[in-house]
Amino acid sequence: MRIDLVTLKKMVPTNVNGFRADVEDEASRVECWSTKKDATRSEYYNALAADYRVDAVFEVSPIDYADHTHLIHNDTEYRIVRSYHIPGTDNTELTCTKG
Repeated sequence: MRIDLVTLKKMVPTNVNGFRADVEDEASRVECWSTKKDATRSEYYNALAADYRVDAVFEVSPIDYADHTHLIHNDTEYRIVRSYHIPGTDNTELTCTKG
């Protein structure tokens, strides 16, 4: 059962005065229900080995997720570093880091 409301958004690179900047694609913003999960120990250490940190894991419906790059939950913005469709279920797991 999905119990947390989150916002998914997509940041796209643009050129502003000769400099690269990420700008939100507001048309792709989606509010949806999710389930917040804890990162497993192996997932945490594998992330550290890959030079990023796992701060949160969320499960959302694959209908809502369309290659979004950021997730907002309780006024905290996360960057989605990995998405994984769980076989045999109607869930996509999003591994996130703060910032």
